[in-house]
Amino acid sequence: MDTYLVPKGIEWNYSTENIKDLDTRIHFLGKKNHFRKRRNDVNQWDTKTNFVSWLLQTDIQAYFDRPVEKVVSNWYFADFLSQNPFLGQNVHELGIRSERSEYSLIGCAFDFLFQKSRELETRLDAARRSLGLASKAPKLGLQIRMGDVSLYRYRGLPKNDRIDYKGFMNCARVFGEALARRKVNTVSETVKWFLATDATAVKRYALKNYPLNAVTLNITPQHTNSLAKTTNSEKIEGMFGIMMDHFLLSECDFLILSKSTFGKTAAALFFHSEGTSIYEDACTEQLFNLG
Repeated sequence: MDTYLVPKGIEWNYSTENIKDLDTRIHFLGKKNHFRKRRNDVNQWDTKTNFVSWLLQTDIQAYFDRPVEKVVSNWYFADFLSQNPFLGQNVHELGIRSERSEYSLIGCAFDFLFQKSRELETRLDAARRSLGLASKAPKLGLQIRMGDVSLYRYRGLPKNDRIDYKGFMNCARVFGEALARRKVNTVSETVKWFLATDATAVKRYALKNYPLNAVTLNITPQHTNSLAKTTNSEKIEGMFGIMMDHFLLSECDFLILSKSTFGKTAAALFFHSEGTSIYEDACTEQLFNLG
């Protein structure tokens, strides 16, 4: 990981050689059937509701009593921590406000744990310049995750579950027009759309049909699972592409997102509010409010 991100507030790349002989326990916070359990694992929740109920009444610091505790989760539960009576004072001391945007604690955690590596910063700077994202023109980020649709090739999927990537583009077009009407005296350049997607066909469509607006990284979209089958150098380059897509998306002034973790965390990194991020299925309603 420290090829792309380096420690900031805590030395999270501390060598496991220093802790291999210590008493260790691993916790899986998620549905039981999502994990392969091993000896000495802890996983006692069938539903997130049951887990949250446990979380809200447990002294976390007392519960984690081993020298080394490993926690793996596919549930987002950060917002519930502020309601834990044993952690309430910590929330106050850290200055975490209750009136914050959704998922903003992800941005707080990232800012505490990570800073970009020099190599990643260099690559991001070059990409911003080459794509025209370094200008003062308004930037609109489009995140279109086609993964599940591509995987099943539409077979067995209800029609309303199919991702309408052309609808994203139309939403972006109308959004740009509405933005120009509101800021007619300040918008002197074409709104740039930065497209982050896992489908090459979507990239081609955007560049062909919206050549004045759409820009995207010249990379082959990949999922992290597919990188496991590649060479080490391909893994490194593939992860650089994923990281750069994520950060360039997060830096945009406005976002139109698929409902996926990739988009939600990108919005969280730069503390986007509900006023600057839209999910595609709510595009029409929010554009009406903007216009």
